[in-house]
Amino acid sequence: GAADADAARSAARVRARRTARARELAARRECWQELCRQVVEGVQALHGTAAYPALRDRLAEHVRRELGARAHIAEAPGGGVTGRAPGRRIDCSLAAVARRTLEHAGVEVEELWAP
Repeated sequence: GAADADAARSAARVRARRTARARELAARRECWQELCRQVVEGVQALHGTAAYPALRDRLAEHVRRELGARAHIAEAPGGGVTGRAPGRRIDCSLAAVARRTLEHAGVEVEELWAP
């Protein structure tokens, strides 16, 4: 009987730890998604500012450096640009640039909500 009780307690502790970890990961995922939403929204708000034309020009120049002078550059929905060249494409929309920047920040961003 005692061995069965110990096994049951042990199994309950394991389940509790797994449940707690799943909740923590879900909360972190929600935080990440909300941060992404806010950052993308904030960056896209630049589209209507006086600073936007210079930003767009810098993004277009980046595309030209990556794809060559003959790249086809188009305005992206929501701001920024996309570029195409034979066999290649670059998304420098404001949303894509914001998301890539967050992804490169990686673990540093998680410090915002870590205990």
